[in-house]
Amino acid sequence: VAVGRAPLDGPAALLSSPLGRIALPGPYGIPASCLYSRKIRNLLVAGEHASGTHRVSACLRHPPTSAQLGEAAGIIAARSALDRRLPRTLAKRGYVEGIRRALTRFNHACGPDPVEDTDDLAPHAKVTASTTLECCSLDAPQRPAGVSEEERLLQFPVMTKELDGVALYLEVLRDTRLTVRLLAGATNGSTIPGDCLETTTVALSKSKAHWVELPLVTSIRSVGWHFLEIEGNPNIIPYLESDAPVGVLRHAPVPTGRSGLCNPYSKYSPALPTLPGPASAYCFRLSPEQPVYQAHNIVNGNSRPARLPNVWISDPTDFRYPEFLELHWEQPQVISRVDLVFDASLEYAFPPHPTPLPRKAISSIVQSYRLYVANEVGHWREIMTVEDNIHGFRFHEFDPIETQALEVEILRTHGLPRAQVYQVRVYP
Repeated sequence: VAVGRAPLDGPAALLSSPLGRIALPGPYGIPASCLYSRKIRNLLVAGEHASGTHRVSACLRHPPTSAQLGEAAGIIAARSALDRRLPRTLAKRGYVEGIRRALTRFNHACGPDPVEDTDDLAPHAKVTASTTLECCSLDAPQRPAGVSEEERLLQFPVMTKELDGVALYLEVLRDTRLTVRLLAGATNGSTIPGDCLETTTVALSKSKAHWVELPLVTSIRSVGWHFLEIEGNPNIIPYLESDAPVGVLRHAPVPTGRSGLCNPYSKYSPALPTLPGPASAYCFRLSPEQPVYQAHNIVNGNSRPARLPNVWISDPTDFRYPEFLELHWEQPQVISRVDLVFDASLEYAFPPHPTPLPRKAISSIVQSYRLYVANEVGHWREIMTVEDNIHGFRFHEFDPIETQALEVEILRTHGLPRAQVYQVRVYP
C-alpha cells in the first residue's frame, strides 16, 4: 500500500545521521500488514511506528514514506468504519485490492508495479494525440558542461531491439582519444547501471563543438534504462541542454564522504535540478530513434516512470495551437469522473529546508486545459475549462454523460514548451 525508497540503517548507523546508511538498489513495496496492531483491535500505526525491524523503522520515518503510510492508514480506517470490519481483515487478499484501488485514485503509489483498476474505462479506448515527441535525443546545445577529469554518465530509455549508434556534441580542446561504454540498466528497473554491452574508443582532433559519432552497435537485451559512461578526459567538453524529456538524466560520481551514505550498487548519483522543473542533460543523438513517448502510454496503468518513462510528450510548441489527447471507444460509455496525472517533474529534488523559489509553479505542469465529449454523430461539446492549475494530479466529477469519445485539450503549461501527461483515467 506504499513505496519505500529511503536508505536503510547499516550495522554502524547513528540515530540521526546519514553516516552508516545503506542506499537501496530500488524502491520496495510496504504491505498493509505493517499498519495494524496484532494485539489491540482497531489500532493503526504509521511511519517509524509501523511494524518492522529496527533497521527498516528508520527508513519508514523518511517524510515521503511516512506520509504515504499515514494516507494508507487513513483509507484503511475509513473503510473499516464503513464496512464494520477489523483493519487486519482488510489486509487480506480479496480486500486489500480495494484499498489499493482507492489509494491509486488519489494518485498514491502502492508499490513498484501498477494497480489494476477494473473500473477504469481508459485502457479500453483507442488513444490518439495531436503530436508526439519522436525520440528522447537532445540536439539543441545550450551551454558547455565544463572540463572534468571524472567520469560522466548519461541515462536514457531504449525500446528498440538494437542500437546502431550514439552521437555526442563535444568541444575538443586538444588531440585526444575518448573511450565510452554503453551499459544496460539494472534488472529490477531501477536507475542503476548494469552490465556493459559495448565499449569503443575514438580518436578526436582539436576542434570547436561538433557532433561526434560513436560506433556503438549492439543488440538490446531488454527495453528500459540504458547508460552511456564517458571516461574522464580534461580535453573534451560536453554540451548541455535544459528541460530534458522524462527519463533523460546525467549522473556524476558521488564525492567520498559527502553524505556518509554507503551505496554498494553504483558510484553515481543523478544531477538533479535546483529549480522546480525538468533536469538538464548532455546533448546526444540515438540511432534508431526511440519511440518512448507515445500517446498510448497514458492508458498503460502507470502514473510514474518505471522501466520506461510511461509518459506522453508532445512536440515542442508555443501553444499557439492547443495540444490534445483523444480517447475513442467502440461503444458509447457513461462517464462521470476523469483523472489527469500531469508531469510534475519527478526528477526535481525539493530542498531539505524551506527555501524561497523564483517561481511558484513547476514549469512542466499543465496550467490550462479543457475537457470535451463527443456525441453519437461526432460533434464535440465542452464540459469543463480549468485555468491556473498548479497541481500534478487533478480529478473532475460531474453528472453522468454518455459519450463515445473524450478529449483533453491542453492550452498551456507553466513554462515548458511541450505538453507532458502521465495518465488519463475515466470512470463511470
